[in-house]
Amino acid sequence: MASSKSLQREQIPVGCELCDGGNKIKFKCLDCQLLMCGRCKDKVHARFKNATEHKIRDIKELVQEEEVDTFNFSDVKCVEHPDQACCVYCQTCKKVICLKCVTKIHNGHTFIDEEELNDKKTITRSGQKKADESIKILTSTLDKVQDIKDQEDAKFRKIKQDIFSHRDAFKSEVDKHADNLVKDLEQTWELNSQEIGTEYSHIKETLENLQSKSNTVKRSTTSKDFVKFFDDFDKFAVSFCGDAPQENLDFSLLGRFLPDKMVNFGSIENTKNLDIQQPKIDFKIVKQFTIQLRNVHHICRCSDGTMWIYDASQEKLHHIRFKKNNIKIMSELHISICDMAVMNACNHLLLAFIGKTSLNILFSKWTGKQIMNSNYDVKSYTSQSEPECLHITKDNRVIVGVGGGGTKAAVVVMGQDGRCQAKYEEDSNKESLFTWPRLITSTNNGNICVVDEKDLDYRVLVLGKEGEIKQVYTGQPTINTEEKPFKPSHLLTTPADNIVVTDLFISTLHILNSEGKFIGHYNLHDIGIIYPCRLTLSTEGHMYIGCSNKKDSPETLKAKIYELEYSGF
Repeated sequence: MASSKSLQREQIPVGCELCDGGNKIKFKCLDCQLLMCGRCKDKVHARFKNATEHKIRDIKELVQEEEVDTFNFSDVKCVEHPDQACCVYCQTCKKVICLKCVTKIHNGHTFIDEEELNDKKTITRSGQKKADESIKILTSTLDKVQDIKDQEDAKFRKIKQDIFSHRDAFKSEVDKHADNLVKDLEQTWELNSQEIGTEYSHIKETLENLQSKSNTVKRSTTSKDFVKFFDDFDKFAVSFCGDAPQENLDFSLLGRFLPDKMVNFGSIENTKNLDIQQPKIDFKIVKQFTIQLRNVHHICRCSDGTMWIYDASQEKLHHIRFKKNNIKIMSELHISICDMAVMNACNHLLLAFIGKTSLNILFSKWTGKQIMNSNYDVKSYTSQSEPECLHITKDNRVIVGVGGGGTKAAVVVMGQDGRCQAKYEEDSNKESLFTWPRLITSTNNGNICVVDEKDLDYRVLVLGKEGEIKQVYTGQPTINTEEKPFKPSHLLTTPADNIVVTDLFISTLHILNSEGKFIGHYNLHDIGIIYPCRLTLSTEGHMYIGCSNKKDSPETLKAKIYELEYSGF
């Protein structure tokens, strides 16, 4: 049985007792009483005589056991006899006592000796072990339930989006079908109307002629002018010998509209399968373009299909249009910016210039150099820090990341009037939220996602509506290593409210949900894409990736833009 002294000795940081490397101890041989690292356990101790029969325990388990074992009577000095160590527990008086107390004061009382104490400690350890196992199981189950919840939330948003998309497509098909029915109806109605109109005119003309003749005859027979009557008789007889009018009409008539009561719109499949189905994330190259810039450090797509691309190394901004498999440069400008975003309503470009606290607007169509000041200025809110990154939300709010490089970092949210609606700078403990905000996006549920850098270490922070940290993502250990660190170069939010993060140097896309939880990843090397730098959304289920080149690459090497079709998230 281990004592409190052994625990105290093991709490002192010591290295492996079998090597001089100072490696952290992980195991203890109960037979040799040696502390050792994982390497020496497999390489050195394994060579000991009868080593296979030795009992080797994980040091963490032993520490947990010794936390129970430290409660020994002999470690406690008697209150009545300080020179004596305690040996039993008096149940009658509920105190630990020594041998002298037993004979002098507690004679006839009920005691618990060391052996019974050890039995109770064994039972306690067993119960603690079961509790620890239950904790592990419950923790794992809780994680699974959280995964199921996250997956159901993502499926809910995806199914809802699919229903709306199908509704719009269905409405389009219904409108098209209705238009065709109306067109056919109009053509048939026009032909029928012409036929009926012709017959109507013929009958009307015949009727009018007969009425005129009948009136003439009536006047002749009532005038008592016998001479005129007999002179006109032959003419009357001939005119009344025409064909009798047809009473049965034969026309092509319109039918009636028969609505289809069975609308096969779709349904939602119910399932009780709780197995977590990891989505199969997939990307396919639809088109590939070579541009006239060496890098794509910024990229924005406009609603009219044109695109803004910027190369920071050349300080060139191009406004381009795609023409089949080629690119047409509509305009070129030499400027120095740190970020840009398309203004949703007008396709103008909102720019963050290096060295300026205010944002500027570049018109989508300009003659010469039409850059104007905007009402977005962070000077009043952030101690004159310069914008580092910016983002425009779907409801046209502007989010700006400021600070870094020695100044206090913050994320500022401004309305269309340029007034500050929110500023995120510190957490609930008054600690700085950010070191250097590099990239920003937002989700439909109101979260703000920020890529923050500290000494070349990167993380994605997901903030709730009140500025609380909901998630911190720093990459995946199965993807990112010391040799391949997590280095995001851009992030965007998809229509399904998932977040896509580009990992520049390992050409990987990390897929997170709207809460910042990892869903999966995709290695773009598999489809021949390297150095993915920037992203922008295209049409439904499509996005563009702008790539960059190494600094030491030839000047003649141009950057590429890929249009990708994505699925699985």
